[in-house]
Amino acid sequence: MPDITQADEHWLALTRANDARWVEDIDPRVRATHQAVIAAQNQMKLVRKSFMPNPEIGVDAIDQGQYQSPWDTQVGVNLRVPLPSAVTNTPQESAARDRMAAATRQEIEARRAVRNEMAQVRAHLVAATGSLSNSRVEASSMLRRADGMERSWRVGETPLIEALRARMDAYRALLDLNRAEIAWHAAIIRMGIATGTIP
Repeated sequence: MPDITQADEHWLALTRANDARWVEDIDPRVRATHQAVIAAQNQMKLVRKSFMPNPEIGVDAIDQGQYQSPWDTQVGVNLRVPLPSAVTNTPQESAARDRMAAATRQEIEARRAVRNEMAQVRAHLVAATGSLSNSRVEASSMLRRADGMERSWRVGETPLIEALRARMDAYRALLDLNRAEIAWHAAIIRMGIATGTIP
């Protein structure tokens, strides 16, 4: 079982989370949509360069015996070479343009989704860091307060119940600090997963 406390500032530095373009480019969704854009671009180039329609070759065979003909079978070869025209090219170019637009739109949407996810992960990390900082301050002040109340109880200035309440508050603050530390480590790990760089 991995130790979650190993995820710290050093880990965070290795994630390259500040390089937003790199994070987008390594995401598998963006890679797949970018490959679709490249394929659509190549298809568009192919359609533009191949304006000549494909020739068609056909073979016909007719059994003449069924028509009481003196010949048994007739075999013929058909060769059809259509001439290029806007009638045949325009639909192909239009379809290629539509595929290009769809692929580009999907890539933009994938990049937008990655940016949104990274913004959420960063916001979660910032919130976890702030919570950890506040919990540290609160825990240290509550521990000082509990120590002061205990000294006050020993000299008879404070009742025992107040000293115990202060100690319980200090333990609650320590528990909150531990939770904040775990949330902070988890946020760093989540950042590593989001960037695809887990050391």
